[in-house]
Amino acid sequence: MASQTRCSASARRRGRISRRPSAGLQRYGGYVATAVDTGLDQAGVPPNAPGGLLQHLMIIIGFGGCVALAGRLLADSATRPKH
Repeated sequence: MASQTRCSASARRRGRISRRPSAGLQRYGGYVATAVDTGLDQAGVPPNAPGGLLQHLMIIIGFGGCVALAGRLLADSATRPKH
């Protein structure tokens, strides 16, 4: 019974791991987009570009990802058997 629980838990973790690189790349792309947008706005290319708004959104999304990771780690540690 315990080995089945460990196998199913590791299968769930592998599914999470496969999604992490794409989420990280999306966040990285968002930060690059905010830097480009802010730079263009300072140069005056697009008038009134929403660089600050994008920066705030990316900070909120990044913090939300950290909170989600902390929640998952807490849930995993709660279900892990104590030695």
